[in-house]
Amino acid sequence: MSNTEDLDSEINQLSIDEVKSLLAGNPREMLKRTRELGINMDDLKFDVKKKLIQDGYGISDEDLEAVDFVYWVAYFVERNAGELIVDPQVKIGAQRITLKALVAHLSFGSKITIIQQLYVNNGDALLKMMRKIQDLRNHVAHGRFDMLKYDGHKLNKGHGQILIIADIRDAYLKAKEPKS
Repeated sequence: MSNTEDLDSEINQLSIDEVKSLLAGNPREMLKRTRELGINMDDLKFDVKKKLIQDGYGISDEDLEAVDFVYWVAYFVERNAGELIVDPQVKIGAQRITLKALVAHLSFGSKITIIQQLYVNNGDALLKMMRKIQDLRNHVAHGRFDMLKYDGHKLNKGHGQILIIADIRDAYLKAKEPKS
């Protein structure tokens, strides 16, 4: 085994406290030096950012799981919000690529307002779900992890996750139904 492999093996055995100690010095210099030695810091056996955030802010594994879930649900909903804006405009002659570029720069709140005008009224299920997702995203941004619940169920657990996903799906399907 070469010296680099020995050192790489040692790096992979670092504890979070040892990594914190290295970061307390000059992390950029440390990373530069490890790169020069051919050491891959990406292979640490734990998630550095997760441990640093948890230790620094006292965030539980459960809260991080809920935050992760809310992030991806919000991503899905906002991405689909863009499609709900673009698709009907393309049907009447707008250029998809241009409209997608414009919509990409809108805030989530602006997309909700446009969808309200294109599809539904304030009371409709889709707008309620979008606003709920926006609220959950805001709770994450402001560290209100105790508020990451849906229908009384925590969003780090399967029950709450399945409920919100099913309700989002149903709201999208209903919004796409032709108006009578």
